[in-house]
Amino acid sequence: MRKLMALLLIGISFSAFGQKFTAGVQAGYVSASYLAGGDQYINASAISAYEFGATGSFHLKDHLYLESGLRWIQKGSVKTKTIIAVNGGSTSIKINYLELPLNLDYKFKLNKM
Repeated sequence: MRKLMALLLIGISFSAFGQKFTAGVQAGYVSASYLAGGDQYINASAISAYEFGATGSFHLKDHLYLESGLRWIQKGSVKTKTIIAVNGGSTSIKINYLELPLNLDYKFKLNKM
């Protein structure tokens, strides 16, 4: 826990002393669905899920940025009985993911202000 707090304080101090690196926190609500293929008719509806994580952005040159982060997100769906697929019960699938995206971004201003 102490190491995590130290890393968090280091990230905050980087963003306070220079504009080369910025860090942030991301959290939110997700309406996740799962696409099921095959010959059977499956009525899969969305589930309510959540996500949270940390993000960071590093300014490379002019308008070019390297962005990454680490976030935990839930995905899945709910399968219910239908008229065609009458066998079996209702099933809920909820899968937890740990994502580590790496993005190369080009940012520009939309107005002169």
